[in-house]
Amino acid sequence: PYLSSGTQENDEVDIYFSGGICYSDVFSSNPDDCSENGDEFTMGRENNPDSDSYPTPFQSKLVVNMTDSNSVELNTQFQVGYSIDDNVSTFNSVLAVGGGPLGGTGASIPFMAFGDYWTTVYGEEFPETLLSIIDSTVSSEATEVYNYMVKFQNKSSSVPAGVLALDFSAIDAPDESQNYMSFMVNTAADDSVDPVYEALGEIEGYGGDDANIAGVQFSSPGNDYAEYILKRDPKEELKPGDVVGVFAGRLSLQTQGADHVMVISSSPIIVGNYPGEDVKHLYGLAAFLGQVKVRVVGDVNHGDILVASMLDNGTAVGISEDQLKPEHMPYILGQAWEATTKENNNMVNAVIGLPFNTMIINKYIDTFSTEIENEKLENQDLEQLFQQQLQQQQQLIDVLKKSLTSLDG
Repeated sequence: PYLSSGTQENDEVDIYFSGGICYSDVFSSNPDDCSENGDEFTMGRENNPDSDSYPTPFQSKLVVNMTDSNSVELNTQFQVGYSIDDNVSTFNSVLAVGGGPLGGTGASIPFMAFGDYWTTVYGEEFPETLLSIIDSTVSSEATEVYNYMVKFQNKSSSVPAGVLALDFSAIDAPDESQNYMSFMVNTAADDSVDPVYEALGEIEGYGGDDANIAGVQFSSPGNDYAEYILKRDPKEELKPGDVVGVFAGRLSLQTQGADHVMVISSSPIIVGNYPGEDVKHLYGLAAFLGQVKVRVVGDVNHGDILVASMLDNGTAVGISEDQLKPEHMPYILGQAWEATTKENNNMVNAVIGLPFNTMIINKYIDTFSTEIENEKLENQDLEQLFQQQLQQQQQLIDVLKKSLTSLDG
């Protein structure tokens, strides 16, 4: 591939790949699709030509080049794979490298893809991202490493060390529009139609224009922090939204005499104290802080304080704050942020985890203190009025004395 002068001819290669056999019965009706079409696939050794940056000629690379000669849109790829038997239609692609209309946008973008879904046998021609890994795993055990698609392992024993770094190198302070990671689900009806992705959560930038507070945040529709807590009766069924009592660290639908009252989470964003799949049925997932759905009975107004109903059926009742009694205080769950007028069990959104008991008691204390202060002021006014009346009476007595003295004279 080199001339006598040592320069490289661009069109000279070590190996030139021309047309070949079909790798799928799909093309059997049109053999030309599997034969020569003018695209050039070449492979050759190349030295780095930049002599200023690399003054030595011994820095070499092996170049595999794919030239799309018959299309205005790049659509070439190099695949590495295997066949299970002599039937070439069972070709399984392990690695695909090339260029094509990425993600259906029509843009000619290079890509690299791993997995068994990149041949026309399976209907997938081009990946949707620059790097795609699509395949299926076989293990039913979530704790087995081979049940996962990707594994990153740093075997270095030195400290400090890292495993994965995500970087927006051109942005000083990434904001919410820059996602470091997104968790998505395909909501399309089936695999026969184009995928429709919906974000379930994102790890994204936080800070925006103010670089002094740049950071990351996790965004998700989940709305409470919850932990697994043992059930007092392992056979008792605790459903999302159920109001439960806590007895020495054990959950129960009974609330009378409980140390605390809580609610079973329905949409946690963070879950703690996970016990493992094998014993999870012995636990209830109780919400500690945030917004939760609470099962209620009877009318509930927006802003009502939710108190355990004492029916031991997982429900709460709404009570106006000014109607609360001392016996309600130990069983306050939270505050309703929506209303319902249904007589049967219904769910309302509520905020929990705030010290409502203390807040309400403090309000009462402030109210009583204000009333006492007002009474003091009223007493002072009365005392002042009384003193004025005494002074007036004294003056009247003095006048009467003088009058009597004049009469005696």
